[in-house]
Amino acid sequence: MAILENISPILPFMVCLFWTIHAGISYKELNKAQRYLGLFLSVSMLLFLYHAVYYTTSFVASDHKVLTVLYSWSTLSTYPLYYLYIKAITDYHNPDKYEIALLFTPGLIAMASSILTLKFGFAQQFTDTFISIVRPIQTVSVCVISLIKLTAFDRSVYDSYSEVEGKTAKPIIILVVLQFTAALCTVVLTILGPRFFSGKTILAVPSVLFASVIYAIAYVGFRYRFGAYQMETELKEDILSDDKQKEDSTLFNIIQEKMQ
Repeated sequence: MAILENISPILPFMVCLFWTIHAGISYKELNKAQRYLGLFLSVSMLLFLYHAVYYTTSFVASDHKVLTVLYSWSTLSTYPLYYLYIKAITDYHNPDKYEIALLFTPGLIAMASSILTLKFGFAQQFTDTFISIVRPIQTVSVCVISLIKLTAFDRSVYDSYSEVEGKTAKPIIILVVLQFTAALCTVVLTILGPRFFSGKTILAVPSVLFASVIYAIAYVGFRYRFGAYQMETELKEDILSDDKQKEDSTLFNIIQEKMQ
């Protein structure tokens, strides 16, 4: 039991660290979606590093100022990055500046609030309240939108290809359902607050859950190499190939007619 209590706080961090290293080593071979996945994992690593330090030490925010600021930013930046990962799979268009601003402004607000709190002694309550309101909205909305996007994309794959092996997004859809489960847990954890789990064996439950879900997301995500950009490219190539065949056939018929 003591071993479980010692390992569980750092387990999600170690999983994120492992896959972040993998993403860094394999960066040149990754497509755009997988690079977003790598960013998601690296920012999640910072988030879970804070959790690991918080639950394994006598944590005082003023003694870990940089880590506290990074936590305030990363806790509201992980799901926006996960959204960009899903968007890169399901949409070949890049996100516009307004979409980026909407996604990442909450994290910047939380980071600025945390800096002001640590530097000038402002009340921590604003930062905590802001995060506790925004984080549940982010997590649930990103998971719901991701399911909608992936389901629509998978339907288009089945409509466009007779052979969908390696192209269907069903593995990603299953993982988003798992992620949605983790998101609901995140909402509960945000409401309860980190102090609720401090020094308790029950911490192993969310730790194992998050570590398992993140590992599955990374494992499947780095193996799944198909997406909207690849589909758009292949379908255009098929259309051009069909047009070329029609032109060749027409030219052949014209030549035959003139030879007769």
